[in-house]
Amino acid sequence: MSGNPEKPKLPAVIKAGQIIRGGTMLDTVQEIKPPPPVYPEGFIPPDEAHRMAQQILAEAAESAQRLQQQAQEMGYNDGYQAGFQAGQQAAIDAWTGLLNAFRAQIEGILAQRQNILNAAEPDIIRLVLMATAKIVQRESRHPDLVQHVVARTLPRASDGTVVRIRVSPADHAKLLSLPGAETGMASYDLVPDPNIGAGGCFIECHLCSIDATFRTLFEEVAREIMRIEPERDAIIAQAIEDLRQPRALEARVPQEAGGTPAVPDAPNATREIASPGSAETLSPGNAGVPPAPGAAQDPPDFELPPP
Repeated sequence: MSGNPEKPKLPAVIKAGQIIRGGTMLDTVQEIKPPPPVYPEGFIPPDEAHRMAQQILAEAAESAQRLQQQAQEMGYNDGYQAGFQAGQQAAIDAWTGLLNAFRAQIEGILAQRQNILNAAEPDIIRLVLMATAKIVQRESRHPDLVQHVVARTLPRASDGTVVRIRVSPADHAKLLSLPGAETGMASYDLVPDPNIGAGGCFIECHLCSIDATFRTLFEEVAREIMRIEPERDAIIAQAIEDLRQPRALEARVPQEAGGTPAVPDAPNATREIASPGSAETLSPGNAGVPPAPGAAQDPPDFELPPP
């Protein structure tokens, strides 16, 4: 066995695209440049050297231009991407700032609106209550109103035993003028009281008393709506005072033809408050007479627990 290495065996068939060089099999065809020319003089002629130099310079310039173009394209792409991202972020930041500013303005406007409503609410309530007081003052002068109030209030007596009914002097005269009044009021006293306003009444029983004066009803309504004592509000307190002293309003509220000026209401010391908003009336034959036991009665339109 000799020391020379064995040469690789060549395949019997060389396929297309395979070239054998120096015992090595190549899978692909490689470009083989021709060897440089051999000049007999031993040196390159000037013309050929100049041509070769020009060719080298041209190839170098072309390569440099190609590299420069590639660098520019890479820089443009990188710069475009960076600029796009920066511009996108700047736009997002700008829109976010605008949205936050708009949101703050809207919240400020809503807060101002709520503040205006909160500030105006007491004034609106006062206006409604003042209008209500004026309506009560006008309607309380109706000559037939006391009949509705008495008929509505009598069923509220807890034990059914009415001792005394206080009404204004004008309403007292009106009730007594009805036919059958003396017979109907035989079980209790109908007393004229100058402290009771027109249209209202104050009923005294054995176990309770019922204040159905308009001044007391208005005061309770104002207390429930305003959630404070009406006396603490100067405007509402004045309205209550006007209802308490209706004679002082004669110059502002014209007296109805054939009517009698209203008189002050009773003090607000009661255990129960009755509503005057009844649709029930007293006929001339039963004026001031309580309804029969078991008779159907409408529920009161307004009721508050005793203080």
